[in-house]
Amino acid sequence: KDTFDADFWLWSICPDKDTEPLKTIEFVNGHDVGTSLYSIMEKDKQWWATLKVKGTFHHDFSLQNYPFDDQTLTIDMEEATLDTRDLVYTGDNSESKIEPALNLNSWRIRSFELKAGSVTHPTTFGDPTLQGGDSTYAQLQLKIGIDRNSPWGEFLKSTFAVFIAACLALVSLLITDGRVGLLGATMF
Repeated sequence: KDTFDADFWLWSICPDKDTEPLKTIEFVNGHDVGTSLYSIMEKDKQWWATLKVKGTFHHDFSLQNYPFDDQTLTIDMEEATLDTRDLVYTGDNSESKIEPALNLNSWRIRSFELKAGSVTHPTTFGDPTLQGGDSTYAQLQLKIGIDRNSPWGEFLKSTFAVFIAACLALVSLLITDGRVGLLGATMF
């Protein structure tokens, strides 16, 4: 279905309580995203907020090299209210981690990257303070690289029945009696 599910925490640290980017964040490639357990508290003269996110996200799975494929799952997040004049994101790469006990069945995680930047839209969304016909908003990309645990095992599982059928067909060619050869061909 070209989707994957993710369950993760986001946090922000802001200089004042009025700026709450976790309440105005948009999940650009999210389909069914829910948030819960929002909290905000003052810590060391800054406002620290946390938010739990659980959702389904779009990813175009390329299967050209199946079962030797690898994928880079991306979660695109963007500020929906304040443009970069008022709010920018920075990724906390030193404290952002994947749960070590996470089990992805036949996949394994090979990389993890959190990248902050900005995205420019060719509209001001009607903001009368913007000039020039475009607006720029903070963006955050979470990229998780995955590949298959056992690509050769997947390959053998996918092609085992074809190998057996080919062997049966070859054996039926060795039979000289026409009636038995017909039975072998029928079995194939």
